[in-house]
Amino acid sequence: ILRDYCGNVSAHLPINGQVQHGWVVPGHYAIVSHDTERDAAWVWSERDWPEGQKRGAVIGAPYLYLPTNSASLRHTRSLLAIPMHGIAKHPMVWPWDEYASWLAQAANEREMGIVTVCLHPADYDNGYHMFVERGIRVVTAAPGGATASFLYQCRSFIRQHDHVTSNRIGTALFYAAYEGRKVFIDGPLMGTNPPDRGEEITGDMDWTREHYPGFFDGAHPALARQHAHD
Repeated sequence: ILRDYCGNVSAHLPINGQVQHGWVVPGHYAIVSHDTERDAAWVWSERDWPEGQKRGAVIGAPYLYLPTNSASLRHTRSLLAIPMHGIAKHPMVWPWDEYASWLAQAANEREMGIVTVCLHPADYDNGYHMFVERGIRVVTAAPGGATASFLYQCRSFIRQHDHVTSNRIGTALFYAAYEGRKVFIDGPLMGTNPPDRGEEITGDMDWTREHYPGFFDGAHPALARQHAHD
């Protein structure tokens, strides 16, 4: 994505250093396993700059560099759920049926005509049937694992819906808020074992409401979009 944005850059030319993967809790490093003297860091914001970092720059989220000529049909009264996900080192440790039941009920209460859940590949096999049994469409932005098309897929799913939810604050909500979608945090909390970085904080709804009030029901979309810009 960054190479395409820059133009005339060889597809075989590696990026010098590390690019920040996603939003992180303030005070937690956005770049890990990194030599701050030797390697460059390309981060989202000033608050994500690694302590002692010598090389690199603040460039914003790579999501901002996607081509602007890609449109997706937005369905009214539609809800996309992007719950917290696990990874191989930090697998989810709770039954998916609890979240699937909540999502079906929440969609019904909000009179949503289209309901989709986007699952991480690490969770897809475990959660798929729980949602399908409740009439919820299941997708993943990274079939077969993370690829260069991941952000394109993620943006397409977000743009197809006018409401986006998650059960914890995370990267996807910032993307959705940037796109002007109505976002809200709700649903059963879940966790990983062992817990991932910042998980204790993102599970604290009082902390989240204090710092990101635009990500809750009843808030104006403009406030959520301001969170994304900040």
